[in-house]
Amino acid sequence: MAIVKFRGDATQIYQLETISVGGTWVAGETATISINGKDATHTVATGLTSVSDVVAGLIAAIAASLDGEFTELTWANADPDITATANFAGVPHTISVSETSALGTISNVTTETSSGPNQLSAENMSSGSLPIASDTLVFEDTAQNLSYLLTAIDGTLLTELQIKASYTGQIGLKNTNVSVTPTYDEYRDRFLVVDATNITIGEGDGNGSSRLQLDCSGQASDIVVRKTARTAVDNYYSLRLTNTAAGSALRVFSAGYARRSRRRASKNQQRCYNWDDPRAKQRNGRNRPSCHANRYRHY
Repeated sequence: MAIVKFRGDATQIYQLETISVGGTWVAGETATISINGKDATHTVATGLTSVSDVVAGLIAAIAASLDGEFTELTWANADPDITATANFAGVPHTISVSETSALGTISNVTTETSSGPNQLSAENMSSGSLPIASDTLVFEDTAQNLSYLLTAIDGTLLTELQIKASYTGQIGLKNTNVSVTPTYDEYRDRFLVVDATNITIGEGDGNGSSRLQLDCSGQASDIVVRKTARTAVDNYYSLRLTNTAAGSALRVFSAGYARRSRRRASKNQQRCYNWDDPRAKQRNGRNRPSCHANRYRHY
């Protein structure tokens, strides 16, 4: 049972994708490159049926695309290949290809895998490897965001996830990717998927994080929230929990959060308290602060 800390200092590498075109093409057939359900399609024209023509046609289709997913990469004609290089190091892209051809072929391979400080990867861990079952994963003393490969430890039951108040980075992605124009609905995983018996947020000195998006993967967890920073985004919560399980306990000391569960837990299983609230009521002869809807939301 080891303590593994997120360092966020991996070498930055730009993803490089190579798309190869081959075979024999005839007029009317199509070749397509797709990202996030958006397509750049070339239809083979009469008299322009060579592999070089298909490659050039795909490059033209990408250049004409108005979709932000394509503008995140730099595309180049490397006949009989097409190369796509990420514009931002450490940002992974999912590209697929297809064709409607009897003998023409198109395929793709990731020639260079992205790497960077914002990924949930072995290179960003103090141990040099991702945490394993019974480990404790700790975020502290860094402002580095965790944004990508957020399902990398899904299925690994941790003893504890600790996100301390000294961690001021953000975990997770927004619904809309605004890093390019035009913007687009984010297709990468937006929540850190983590199975943990215990989750502790905001302990110790510091302001805490202004965005924590956690998918509890259906695991019953004891969740304690001490502190989060105030979000800078209107109508957005600094802490969002999803896919919690019946049997989970949630104790909130001071934070704003939203919660979603595939299976609605009972009131006793949810146990949401704001211990700092001066309006705590006397119940059964003792103070039992309640959770107020104007600060917290379950959904």
